[in-house]
Amino acid sequence: MRRAILAAACTAALAMPAAAGAEVPFARIQEACVRTDALAFGPGERWTACRLTRAGFVGTIGLLDFYYATWCLVARGEHCDRVALVVFANRAYGEEATLQFHRVDPVGTRYAHVMMVGGDASHAVVVSARQPNGGVERSYHAWAGARWHAVDVAEWRASLAAALRARLPADLRAQLPREVLPEPERMALAVPLRRVRDGAPAGIAEVVVRVDGARLAVGEVDIGMAVR
Repeated sequence: MRRAILAAACTAALAMPAAAGAEVPFARIQEACVRTDALAFGPGERWTACRLTRAGFVGTIGLLDFYYATWCLVARGEHCDRVALVVFANRAYGEEATLQFHRVDPVGTRYAHVMMVGGDASHAVVVSARQPNGGVERSYHAWAGARWHAVDVAEWRASLAAALRARLPADLRAQLPREVLPEPERMALAVPLRRVRDGAPAGIAEVVVRVDGARLAVGEVDIGMAVR
């Protein structure tokens, strides 16, 4: 990490508006919220104030360092009405940062540390948000063409299903789980198997997932524990 990030909560502060890709002073994202077109705050705006609650380093691609911040958005009074997670980029040792993407969630949502995954040539960042009802919502953003692309979960599910149909033996079929995004710590997914002849459980396929440009792709598929 080329720069230290302040993790302490800061008081609300107003700054220049910034659209995605617009430049803002790098020091500002370490100290306070930074106004964007999508997350404007101040007099006359939906959010009257914003407080920085946490910030951290995500990872590096080439000369770009990526950072995240979590914000408390206040409609009136002092209490949070929504929370937001924002990702910025800073070119090595530069004085400016650029907004990459953001998300807004109900108050009570807790964000995990934003994680970067992938190899030397392909990268993705993973945002995990624990919702107030206890459910965890995970999203992947893949780096391609010098920008982040949100991974389409429906497209990935269809691609995963097609890859498993092509690779599994004829007497086995996959039963895709509801959550088809891989566990970011190991970039793998456990998929239950069924026997074609009677639908009985047939073990687990361990699917390794890799980042391929702006998409996720199936790597190795291990069915060594399958019950035939």
